[in-house]
Amino acid sequence: MQIHALLETRRAEILTELDKLQAELAEIDRMMGNAAPRATSQPGTPVKTPATKDDAILQAIADGNRTPATISEYMRQKLGMPVNDASTRTRLSRMKSAEKIALDGAGWKLKD
Repeated sequence: MQIHALLETRRAEILTELDKLQAELAEIDRMMGNAAPRATSQPGTPVKTPATKDDAILQAIADGNRTPATISEYMRQKLGMPVNDASTRTRLSRMKSAEKIALDGAGWKLKD
């Protein structure tokens, strides 16, 4: 059980560092005038980065991600956006209040 906890801690550390590096890369790209997204869904296939994190959340949910963790992971891995689970949870709550999304027994879903 201790090894699992150590691995979980290290995984969280790595994800935090990735968030920082992705933010730095995005800033460098912005300063250089590069608008092309870095993330790819398949090797060699660029993914269009959504305009806002709310749009990215909607895209993640549309692609079948229903929990804050899987939505955040999708945004980091598929879209190359720096995000953490806590900020995703906050955005999900706000989006629910704005009636952009809904919550059911299986997780978050697009509004009917």
